Amino acid sequence: MKRDPSPITGSRSNTLLRDIGNFKTVLPTHRTTHGDFFNRVDVGMRDFVWEYRKRLAGKTGQEFETKLMALMSMGKDGLLKEKLFKMDQHA
Repeated sequence: MKRDPSPITGSRSNTLLRDIGNFKTVLPTHRTTHGDFFNRVDVGMRDFVWEYRKRLAGKTGQEFETKLMALMSMGKDGLLKEKLFKMDQHA
């Protein structure tokens, strides 16, 4: 939780968006969840989250870290069932 994101020139969010777009382009053709395109998104997303976490302070940072650790421990099936946003909540 205390690692530093890899150094980057420019906007981390724009770089991540570009890498996600590239991965989405090759995914239907190659149908693979490994390799360079996947790894760029994986590292980029992790760095984006860690940089966001570094900017939070106090209780907000601790709450974010607690929620993130809970999501990570759920596994894929548990995460798919989790209601993350209000729009995911159904009456």
